[in-house]
Amino acid sequence: MTQAWRVLSEKRAQEVTKAQVVVATCVAKKKTIEEQMEKLDELISEYSKELFRAKQDGLADVGASNLRRQFIAEVQQARDGLNHENSMLEVDLRVAREALQETRLEEMKAKKMLERDQERTEKNNNLHERKDFESTALNQFNLRNV
Repeated sequence: MTQAWRVLSEKRAQEVTKAQVVVATCVAKKKTIEEQMEKLDELISEYSKELFRAKQDGLADVGASNLRRQFIAEVQQARDGLNHENSMLEVDLRVAREALQETRLEEMKAKKMLERDQERTEKNNNLHERKDFESTALNQFNLRNV
């Protein structure tokens, strides 16, 4: 039976590793999205400042201003898309973390069952050894007294 528990324990350890990879992948994607959102925020800020400066200076070229506004709107749309993707990824990350926690729990259970089975096997082996020793000792005693 020990072999079965060992195999189950190893299988659970592999599942934990896979779950850890999923969590790490989600965290990496989340970090990438956050970096991209930060870059888009910088672009929005930069172009907004340029648009404001052009209006203040009175050098407002209507075509250039419209292009800047359109660019800012497109960057904001891209940022909104990333924000939505980030929200979806947070849900996936939460699910992945829960799955990881569950698989770790299953791994711990399998390891505990393996330990119990090994202890039980060792206890049974010691019992058989002791019975054999007592039987041998009794046989020797009987042979001496015959």
